[in-house]
Amino acid sequence: MRLPDGLHDMAGSSLARRSGGEENGERTERGVTDNWISSAVTRSVHPGRGCVNDNLQRVIRRRDFLRWAGLAGLSVTATSLLTACGGGAPAAPTTAPAAPAPTSAPAAAAPTAAAAAATRAPAATTAPAAAPTTAPAAAATKAPAAAATTGPAVVTTPSAAGQGAPVAGKADPKLVEQILKINVKGIDAGTLPKLPMLTNNKFEGKEVIVATLAGPPISSPFQKLGPQWEQATGAKINLITFPFAQVFEKLRAGLATGSYAFDLITFSAGWAGDFMGGGFLEEVPADIKALINNDDYYPIFKGYQSWGGKQYGLMYDGDAHQFYYRRDIMEDNASKFNGDFKAKYGYDLKPPDTWQEYLDTAEFFNGIDWSGAGRNGYGTCEPMARGGGLMYFVIDRGVSYSKVKGDPAVFFDPETMKPRLTEPGWIKGLEDMVKQVDTSPPGALGFGFPETRPIFMSGQTVMNRDWGDTFTLVYDKKLSQIKGKLGSRPTPGVDKQVYDRTKQAWVDVPKGTRAPYLAFGGWLIGIPTTAKNKDAAWDLAAFMVSPITHAVNVALPDSGIQPARYSTIDAGVQFLVQAGGDEQDSKRSLDALGETLQNPNAVLELRIPGQADYYNALDVESARALSKEISPEEAMKNVAQQWEQITERLGRDKQKEAYKASIVGLQ
Repeated sequence: MRLPDGLHDMAGSSLARRSGGEENGERTERGVTDNWISSAVTRSVHPGRGCVNDNLQRVIRRRDFLRWAGLAGLSVTATSLLTACGGGAPAAPTTAPAAPAPTSAPAAAAPTAAAAAATRAPAATTAPAAAPTTAPAAAATKAPAAAATTGPAVVTTPSAAGQGAPVAGKADPKLVEQILKINVKGIDAGTLPKLPMLTNNKFEGKEVIVATLAGPPISSPFQKLGPQWEQATGAKINLITFPFAQVFEKLRAGLATGSYAFDLITFSAGWAGDFMGGGFLEEVPADIKALINNDDYYPIFKGYQSWGGKQYGLMYDGDAHQFYYRRDIMEDNASKFNGDFKAKYGYDLKPPDTWQEYLDTAEFFNGIDWSGAGRNGYGTCEPMARGGGLMYFVIDRGVSYSKVKGDPAVFFDPETMKPRLTEPGWIKGLEDMVKQVDTSPPGALGFGFPETRPIFMSGQTVMNRDWGDTFTLVYDKKLSQIKGKLGSRPTPGVDKQVYDRTKQAWVDVPKGTRAPYLAFGGWLIGIPTTAKNKDAAWDLAAFMVSPITHAVNVALPDSGIQPARYSTIDAGVQFLVQAGGDEQDSKRSLDALGETLQNPNAVLELRIPGQADYYNALDVESARALSKEISPEEAMKNVAQQWEQITERLGRDKQKEAYKASIVGLQ
């Protein structure tokens, strides 16, 4: 079998696992990850595919790595700290990117002849602008020896039949009990538990080609736990990984040919309009839904699995933004700072509930020695670089000021597809983020996740905004200096007014309101209609998303997997403490996540075709506003004009239909 041109040279002949010594970056004296990249790349290709095996192990500076990888001007992940979102230094904010970046979307490339001829090709959209998982530029890597394992032998467990579905936001107690029987002690040091198989199926001689993100995030669970499935079934996993800058287009190109390229893919919830809506994925069989306890998913994630009333995906990773802070500073020692804080702002110091409190707190702590380390710290840090996830954090604030309960149409007017971005609420959100630049570490406009995570983990900022990866990264002994000091809450909200689209006016919210944004949405597993080994692929997919495997993946510090199931959160504190976490760190984080996922005013990811193009425009213009090249109002006007052009190109009626379908049933 030969993969489509451009794909075959990235295929690995066997399951790839990352060895522990390949991931350690060095830090500067301030704790920020240095520009050294520790990279191990192996291309191992089946005989006859036209490539030789070569092992490249290099430790090189960022600029050299970019040159070597053919990604000059793009950001690349630096260390294993980057287990969720990717990004790096932005290109000049005044111009559109000339090439895809790991976390930003380029202009749509001209389709190849093969893709153009395909009758079921998805709309020509670009690579997504960012992800909550970091993607190094490495191709598929060869598997070293399996990691040490502990725990019970592989056994067959009953399917969901006979187990009750969760009710009112709770998991089936029997399911939680099964999870807690798994021994994850030492998982933070690389000791893996043995996991139960869901079936007795055998697939001797079959090979499942898995296309996914270059890891550790998202691909590492296949690398670390996949060998157990291989041993039990007799099948082999052929893992093909792509840098985040390429994964969308590589998947799209492979599917658009109409020929066999992959048996299983992982894809962003935001790409549903292109992949599910494009007719490229198999509908999930009823027996698989039962096998994996599909009703154990939070409803918000169950919705991500479907398109047009049919389920085409299995939720592999759940994503939502969270707010993190140093509880030792803002709670345990709050009295030390409260007098000065209250004198300046008129209220007691506490973990912020609103964006104004967030700005106040960041301003207060910025530039003082709040940690007692003999050096001044900073207020907060979150990605502000174009290509570093910036637009996700702009959306956070925009929807906070624009989301009225009962109206889920936060991005577009659902009747006209006119963008809402020029409304006062969206402009106010970007204005807030511009103010935040001055409360962040020097160079913040160039920071993506390779920079913000090390800064927070090394104790330099009192606050941080990120995805759920933080509460497992915080107990990684090699990386974190703040274990036992982590506080977490849902994304801040507003306490006075939100902008009502239907009334075209600001309306009072006397009790305040939150509109938490499920940024990126998470990664799903899908089986292409062109897959050759569908039976084995569905079996592997079920194993990778089962409640027990999902809980173990969440406990792995570098997996990039965050909770999507009731059972994971219900079992979470005890499970994460056993894995190496602090009890309060874990409890607060899981409580905040559970509150976010069950908030009826939560905002889901934009999932319509062309999502990556829309987000890229927002990313580029927001970066210009943060650098004060243009005003927030000008930036949003520019984005709205570009969104209109994208909608016209893809077909306004088609986009309107897709947008309405994506928000039906939401509040």
